[in-house]
Amino acid sequence: MRKCVNNTAVQWSGLDIEAFIDPIIELNKEQSERLQDYFDNEMENVIESYRDDIIEFINLKIQDHVYYNKNEMLNEIKQILNEKVQE
Repeated sequence: MRKCVNNTAVQWSGLDIEAFIDPIIELNKEQSERLQDYFDNEMENVIESYRDDIIEFINLKIQDHVYYNKNEMLNEIKQILNEKVQE
């Protein structure tokens, strides 16, 4: 099963690879597709290898966001609940 992370920080496209490698060699379409497959596999390996670290990092970022935006979030929740009561 192929895993995908939809974040521009970890998305690579054939054009990205070509732009990275272009100064070194000139690629044809087949080579570009093969390199795209190679980099896709490498990114999957990296994500799988560091899965726990990545999840921990994301969880810490969520925790930080909730902590630093607690009042705004509480106000938004209260507003949503009030709207439901008025309906």
